[in-house]
Amino acid sequence: SDLARTDVRLRESLTDPARETADRVALAHELLGPHVRPETLQVVDAAVAGHWSDPMDLHDAFEVLGIWATLDDAVDQGTIAVVEDELFQVREFLAGNRELRNDLSDLGRGTRHDRADLAQDIFAPHVSVWTMRLLRRAVGRTSHGRLLATLRRLEEHAAQVRSRRLVTVAAAAPFTEAQLARLRRIVTARFGGDVTLNVAIDPSL
Repeated sequence: SDLARTDVRLRESLTDPARETADRVALAHELLGPHVRPETLQVVDAAVAGHWSDPMDLHDAFEVLGIWATLDDAVDQGTIAVVEDELFQVREFLAGNRELRNDLSDLGRGTRHDRADLAQDIFAPHVSVWTMRLLRRAVGRTSHGRLLATLRRLEEHAAQVRSRRLVTVAAAAPFTEAQLARLRRIVTARFGGDVTLNVAIDPSL
């Protein structure tokens, strides 16, 4: 996700409709194959094989899929209920601690890695590794004033993955039918089963 966000040329190469699908997939394999698990590479294949109207949509898709992958691992380890509860407890704690909340979400205070490290120093002794992974990501990627909303969305993702019946995706604008079909294929490839997708429109994203 970070690579797709920061490397404009790579992002455009992986979403260039003028390139053959096989070429885009081969490029993804060349760059990521040595560094990720085969299961992750399968998901990347499904993503880059699609046609994206905006190259940044690929980054957004990877971001959501990374969240789901973490939660899916928690399911496999039998800890998804713990993760869901911990996300709620962290959000409640931050809701009552404005100064800390601002420290963790103010983009003018250090780098995103600094803010993620601060979150880890405070919360790591009290939460599971899956919750900490999600919290670091939330802190590192959240703009000022949005941290609680981001944590709530993570709670919702955890609840949905736990039930495996419904997946809700937050987006700044409605998806086209083709984009929905593509995202459904990606999610199905990741979880190995059919899912129902709901799209929550949030123009602030």
